[in-house]
Amino acid sequence: MKLSRGYYYHHLKNGKVEYVGADTNPSQLKRAHVPEKLIEEYDHSRSVLNMITTNRSTEETDSQRAVLDKQEAVAREASLKAQSAIEDFLGNQEMEQFGEIDVPAIKKLLDSKIPANRIQKATGIQRANIGYYRNGTYSLSQMTLGIACKLSNYAKKVL
Repeated sequence: MKLSRGYYYHHLKNGKVEYVGADTNPSQLKRAHVPEKLIEEYDHSRSVLNMITTNRSTEETDSQRAVLDKQEAVAREASLKAQSAIEDFLGNQEMEQFGEIDVPAIKKLLDSKIPANRIQKATGIQRANIGYYRNGTYSLSQMTLGIACKLSNYAKKVL
């Protein structure tokens, strides 16, 4: 599945911020808490569309072509609607969980020249951890929600 963009979500078991990328699959969507029904609707609509498009023939009559064109259009619309429902779910979930977190601002803060000790003093996050995020030892997907909120709020104040 190709989403219009990637989405962040809070992994319920380990408490970390995770990311489902624009190129994704059903197992990643399940991990991101997308309801099974939405995933099944998308898979079904894509299967129907693939069946219609792969069984087209160059020897179709005009009336057969018209019927198949209509079926293909309906299947494409169902597929787009199912994908849109998944993206709406992921977007709403992201807003509910991270409405206060500005991930690009966190990245900009970590890439900035602001000293780690100043960030530590303002946020309470250990200077060593800030260094680990900056040098790539820790990735944003390993960041806890608490740290993400603190860094996002600080970034909004200073950047």
